[in-house]
Amino acid sequence: MSSVFQPMAILLDDVLNPIVTRTKSYVRDTTDFINKINTIHCTNDNILLCTMDVASLYTSIPHDLGIDTVKRNIQELQLPTGVDSMLLQFLEWVLKKNYFVFENKYYEQSQGTSMGSNVAPAYANLFMARFEDEFVYTSTFWPSICTWLRYIDDLFFIWQDTEEKLQSFCEYLNTRLPTIKFTLEFDKTEIHFLDVKVEVRDGKFETDIYRKPTDKITYLDPKSFHPPTTVSGLPYSQLLRVKRIVSTDSVFEERADEMMNNFVKRGYKQEMLEDIKQRVREVDRADLLVKKKARKIDRLPFVSTFSSQSKQVRRIMYRHWHLLQMDQKLKPWTTNPPIMAYKRPPNLRDRLVHAVQEPMKKQENRHVG
Repeated sequence: MSSVFQPMAILLDDVLNPIVTRTKSYVRDTTDFINKINTIHCTNDNILLCTMDVASLYTSIPHDLGIDTVKRNIQELQLPTGVDSMLLQFLEWVLKKNYFVFENKYYEQSQGTSMGSNVAPAYANLFMARFEDEFVYTSTFWPSICTWLRYIDDLFFIWQDTEEKLQSFCEYLNTRLPTIKFTLEFDKTEIHFLDVKVEVRDGKFETDIYRKPTDKITYLDPKSFHPPTTVSGLPYSQLLRVKRIVSTDSVFEERADEMMNNFVKRGYKQEMLEDIKQRVREVDRADLLVKKKARKIDRLPFVSTFSSQSKQVRRIMYRHWHLLQMDQKLKPWTTNPPIMAYKRPPNLRDRLVHAVQEPMKKQENRHVG
């Protein structure tokens, strides 16, 4: 998407996201999904665990239907006069003025939204919420569904009927709109959704880490040019993720050992990893499943490009920070030393790939869906 329309996409995202969170099937992330399936109580033992995925949703949403969907939702906000029409105009520009260059030819996207646009997830979410309202909740198949959850275009639901009727349901959905097509997977005992494997054992749901078969497990090399806190914090954050997703202690120990072995193969120190594993063991999983409010930090950030001198810069700044604290005018901002924040330096990709900001050439214009 042209950088000219990027601020508009960011503004639209800010407006639409609160609406998205109120949709019936909304799933915020993996943690939210786990919390929601922990509340499921299906009395019928003859169930099927199902997932659906919309093929290429972002580029398959018809402009007229997508814009009308956003219009309906914005009108419910009762914004000041003229604001809703302004936002819809912004949306039209974001959707219809997206172009790219390939082999010196300009192509304009004629359908859907660009994957990199800030507003794309919220736009797709609202479109899918409308699709559900019109074709799922009111269908004759709805009584066969115990639970229906969605993360953008990924669906998880529990089916309480025959496999034949499930296939009919999928066929029904695939004939509602010409560009919207679903793929279906189902199983009686286990299925994966996002990065979670869901299993039914003795009538209860258990969760485990799911990795795609193509996952190469290429963790950050500890010798790579990154701040030391990034390198040391990676194993801890990844192991916390395992603790959060895996519902049983015995399976957690297995997954933790597998992960630690992979980190060792990447060159991480065994002693550091054992210490991290012990720290994570002591964390209560229930605390990890609670959404925490973002902490407000009053300390000023000192932002610089990370380099081999960054550690020395930090040492010098902290050593002489008391000199700034002596200035009464600066005192409100210098009570505590700053937080060091780093930008990465330019990499090879930055030097090889550049955004094209030239105006479109009419004689070379192409339209793609």
